[in-house]
Amino acid sequence: MNENIGITKYNRDYAGNIEMTFGADGFEHVIDTGYRNVINTSGVDSYFWNDGYTDRTESSFKFRELLETGYSVTLSLAKDRFEPVTITIKVLVVKSKYVVKDITKEWDREAVQGIDALARKPIEYFDNATKDAYLDTLTFKFYKTNNTNLEIAPPIEIGDYIVVVSTTANHNPWFEDILETSIQDYNSEPFQITKRNIYIDVIDDVAPYDSKPHDGEPWNRKFTSEYIAGIGLLDGDELTGYFVSNSSAVGVYDASVDGTFRAFNAWSVVNPGLDQPDQTANYKIVFRGVYNILKKKMDVNSSGVTATFDSENPRYYSININVLEPVYNYQIWYSETEIPREDDDSKENGWELQKPYYITPGVYTVYYKVTAENYEPWYGYEVVTINAATMAFASPRVQDFNLDGFPHALDVKLVDNLPISAVIYYAYIDPSIGTLTDEIVNGLSFTTVPPTQISGSHRYYV
Repeated sequence: MNENIGITKYNRDYAGNIEMTFGADGFEHVIDTGYRNVINTSGVDSYFWNDGYTDRTESSFKFRELLETGYSVTLSLAKDRFEPVTITIKVLVVKSKYVVKDITKEWDREAVQGIDALARKPIEYFDNATKDAYLDTLTFKFYKTNNTNLEIAPPIEIGDYIVVVSTTANHNPWFEDILETSIQDYNSEPFQITKRNIYIDVIDDVAPYDSKPHDGEPWNRKFTSEYIAGIGLLDGDELTGYFVSNSSAVGVYDASVDGTFRAFNAWSVVNPGLDQPDQTANYKIVFRGVYNILKKKMDVNSSGVTATFDSENPRYYSININVLEPVYNYQIWYSETEIPREDDDSKENGWELQKPYYITPGVYTVYYKVTAENYEPWYGYEVVTINAATMAFASPRVQDFNLDGFPHALDVKLVDNLPISAVIYYAYIDPSIGTLTDEIVNGLSFTTVPPTQISGSHRYYV
């Protein structure tokens, strides 16, 4: 059903007949889907209208004229294996009533047009031959909301107003007259002329990016006495201003949230071609879009260490981490087990601020994470390798004893008696054994007690 028809009444009597009332406007209207939906005819195979005035049978019914008796229409419905159904519909077409609507608009240096306050207009308004004559039958009065006793010219400036509509008698064949000229509910409507929006898109000043890496500076955009199309400025108006985000920290900044962005200092709009160039009071700044200040990437170098255990001067070893960026206000976290890469600085996840050190021989993997505000965390690992020291014997491999009838003891010493904590193991080797193999050595019986009572030629594994 054409939305311009304007249903004003719908009745359905007990005989299944339908009566509907429409306000006319002089246009020819078509009724089709609307009626079928009203009487729930979805699923029918075919349908046709008969308007009772012509022999026309079509899939829709058309009306325009204001007939005193109305239109008597039948709608026939058919479906396979069902009895056909015919429904009688009476369509009454009456004069329309004007609806006065809100004509609020942004300031645009143009006076309000009273005709825009009419939600529906008759065919005469759209016909060049009859438009001027029709407009002559209408009167639009304007008042300030705070002073309805003083009529004013169609307003241009920002403010709160009321429009009142009236007509001459018998002014139009399609619409009812409005002869009342005072403010009434049915013939008036309040409206506003509001400040004009200047839209500042929170995108990068140089390229159409919606983000930037953190650099300690807020989002900013600068205008210097320039006209920019597409942001709401009227022709000839030039914007000067410097606009910033309230924060420079990493985060997502939604311009729809009040206070996220602001003018850094006073801004202005000037039109050099006007008698009063300063137009700032007619505008307001509106930020739009979403801007993202991203975490910055760190610059970190690290290295492990390989050393040999020194028992005389034991040393502790650990990994080395050199943070080049940022240069301060960062933390280094350590773990001896690999941890999932979570952006979390807490000990509960296994990270510790205490740097691990190692002194005994072994291979140690140290995982680390560097964190700092406004930076992406840096993950890495290094290895500490402490090799065992090589021991050397200071004692001769063959020790001779004089056969003097007394028992002798084996005397084994290490170079410089190092390491101090070394433990020496001894094992007797059967004289029948020739070349020593790993298998033979592994089968020997070792003791930490040096052999004594040596009174002949013997072999020992130390």
